[in-house]
Amino acid sequence: MLLNRVSAFLFYILVLTFFVAYILLQNGVEAPWAAWWLQVADLPLALSAVVFGGTSLYNSIRGERYRWLLKILIGLPLTALFLFLLVLNFWSLDIQKLLWGTGTTQQPQAEGDQGASEATATGAQI
Repeated sequence: MLLNRVSAFLFYILVLTFFVAYILLQNGVEAPWAAWWLQVADLPLALSAVVFGGTSLYNSIRGERYRWLLKILIGLPLTALFLFLLVLNFWSLDIQKLLWGTGTTQQPQAEGDQGASEATATGAQI
């Protein structure tokens, strides 16, 4: 099956490039494309993984009967998984608003921190 071979090739190439970019970042090599690649290529990697996994599963259990039902039973959960990853990738989740009920401009301060911030705001030195 051609789709299985193409998705396998893309999957292994993308995983290899992810591995190299991650190793470069962890070792402190200043490669400007490494951080960019880890942020940009996550959805192509997820899509190639879903297609490669789905076609491999289909090839391993396909039969003559109920071929269309098997495609639906394999394709629907994998499509739902990819759509979930797509939503998580593009949905901006404001953690501070969820946790503390405030926007991103305010951060919760401890009681002792208020005096220090007031002192620096007025220009007083200790």
